[in-house]
Amino acid sequence: MTEWYLEAAPEPDEEMRAAAQQHQDNLTKPRGALGRLEDVAVQLSAVQRTLTPRLDRAFIAVFAADHGVAAEGVSAYPQTVTAEMVRNFASGGAAISVLADSVGASFKVVNTGTVYAIEDLPNVVDRRVAAGTQNMCVTEAMDREQCLEAFAVGRDIIDEAGEIDIFLGGEMGIANSTSAAALAVAHTRLSATAMVGRGTGISEQGLAKKAAV
Repeated sequence: MTEWYLEAAPEPDEEMRAAAQQHQDNLTKPRGALGRLEDVAVQLSAVQRTLTPRLDRAFIAVFAADHGVAAEGVSAYPQTVTAEMVRNFASGGAAISVLADSVGASFKVVNTGTVYAIEDLPNVVDRRVAAGTQNMCVTEAMDREQCLEAFAVGRDIIDEAGEIDIFLGGEMGIANSTSAAALAVAHTRLSATAMVGRGTGISEQGLAKKAAV
């Protein structure tokens, strides 16, 4: 039996994509006049399998956690910033908070593993798997059980959202881009220098160190 997290996601309906593109081309406007908005509308039609896709029930979740590899000095900021950002999300001060409110989207922050404990806050749920991951330069960042538990948190958050038209997921956590780059390198076999970026605005020296890590 295939584990749930290995099951393939439903493929977009390519016939519906073609029909949606034809619909766009037949509208009274120059083709491509709406730029990327047209591409998004066509993609939504293919995913929702309808010529009239809806976004009335949008759900946004930001998953916050700290990464042990921060100990290697790969970020310009300390891990206390992760908890502060969660508080900023909750108070409506972050860009994603403002955008979610402006379009009427449901918004939730999921604490999946901050190093520092966070008090009860509106729209923040505590699903901490651990107080951050381990330093992947020293040991495994997570053991198998923790990894599966983290997967399950994501699944459960979606299930709890109920009937939605679209889900947008985000993440926040100091040293997150280093962990993401390491996973990308492992899966694509591309070089570390091709994958890493400046993240929080590290220096040229910091960027080289990040690639070495």
